[in-house]
Amino acid sequence: MNNITKAKTALERLREQKAKKEAAKKAKKTPIEWLREQLQKATKEAEEESEEEAKKTPFERRREQLLQQQKATKEAEERSKIAKQTTSIPKAQDTDLSNNDGIISEKKKLRKAAKRLLADIIDIFNASKVSEIRSQVLIDQLCSDDTKQWATYCEGQKLHFRRLALLLGQFNIESKDIRFKDKTFKGYEKDKFVSALKSLAAKKLKRQAHNKQ
Repeated sequence: MNNITKAKTALERLREQKAKKEAAKKAKKTPIEWLREQLQKATKEAEEESEEEAKKTPFERRREQLLQQQKATKEAEERSKIAKQTTSIPKAQDTDLSNNDGIISEKKKLRKAAKRLLADIIDIFNASKVSEIRSQVLIDQLCSDDTKQWATYCEGQKLHFRRLALLLGQFNIESKDIRFKDKTFKGYEKDKFVSALKSLAAKKLKRQAHNKQ
């Protein structure tokens, strides 16, 4: 084994040790501590984006505005198509399932699963260090973790595209056409999930402050 190979092996071990320490540290955090940490990260990213925006010329800003308008128009057309092709979310109905708080509705159950999915997807974005991800790759990564519910979420089968869209629809998050290298696939953008997480964290902190009054 040459020096370069040894160095690479040592670097990989250090990365694995660091990942294990971070995972252990994260496991000890309470849900509110985790949400606050994610909110701080999202806020920092927003500040960095704001600094980059300030450096742009008027021409660059105008060009981005036009691109955003085109993007918004295309997304509106896609939402219209999805609305015609998919069925609406069924009204909440009481189930026979119960937990410590008693009987829960299907709507609450769906919302709870959607929140868990949001957190798991943000973890995937952070671990992959990407800002965009293909829908198929996202589902594969969600279902590859045996400790999560997604491998058997759909009546014993792994999470599929329609159910993924239904859950993420709780946060108005939809897939879109994204170019990956030389091909275009359906996928998701990280900033949509960060925005949804910010909204959830803000609502949770607001409720806690209200309850303390």
